[in-house]
Amino acid sequence: MDGPFSINVYVLSRHQTVTNEWRRARYQPKVKGTTTDATVTDTNTLSHVHVPGLAPGVAYSMQRVHQIQKKIEKLLDSQPPSLYIDAVRRDYMVTHDTLNIQEPLTNIRRHQARVLCHQDSVLQLAGPNSKEWMDVDIVRRNIVLIIQGLEDLELQTMVGGHDELETCYKVGTLIYQTW
Repeated sequence: MDGPFSINVYVLSRHQTVTNEWRRARYQPKVKGTTTDATVTDTNTLSHVHVPGLAPGVAYSMQRVHQIQKKIEKLLDSQPPSLYIDAVRRDYMVTHDTLNIQEPLTNIRRHQARVLCHQDSVLQLAGPNSKEWMDVDIVRRNIVLIIQGLEDLELQTMVGGHDELETCYKVGTLIYQTW
C-alpha cells in the first residue's frame, strides 16, 4: 500500500481575481528554480498553487508528503491566506495510487461547499443545491487530499452512524489522509 501517489490541489488565492474570463483562459505552469507557482487549466485539471515545491498532479513519496504538510502549516502560520474553492469536479475516482479527476467543472462558490468525511475513508463534496454527493473513495490508499482555506466550511463526520456537523469559520487547511 505504501509508495508514491498523486496529490491534487484545487485552490484559488485571494490575489487571483475570479472572473468568467479567467475561467475560460488557459494557463501554463510557471516554474522558477525549485519553487512551483503553477496555474493550470485544461479539460482535466484546475490548480492554483502557491506552496514552494508543490506541483499539481505529481506523485510524491510519503516522506515528501510530510515535508509538504509542514510547509503548508508554516505558510498558514506565517501568512494565513484567504483561499477558497471556486470550482470542484463532478466526479472523483481513485484508481490504484492515483486520484483521477474527470468530467466538466461544476462551479461551487465560497460559503457553498460542504465536505463530508466518512469513517470508512470516503470523502464527499457537494454544493447546497446538489442532489447527489461526489464520492472520493480512498480505498485504504495512502492518499492525501489538501483543500486550503474553505471559509464557513461545514465539516460533517459520520461517527457510529450519527452525523456530527461542525461549521468552521476560520481559514485553514483540511488534510484528509489514511494510513
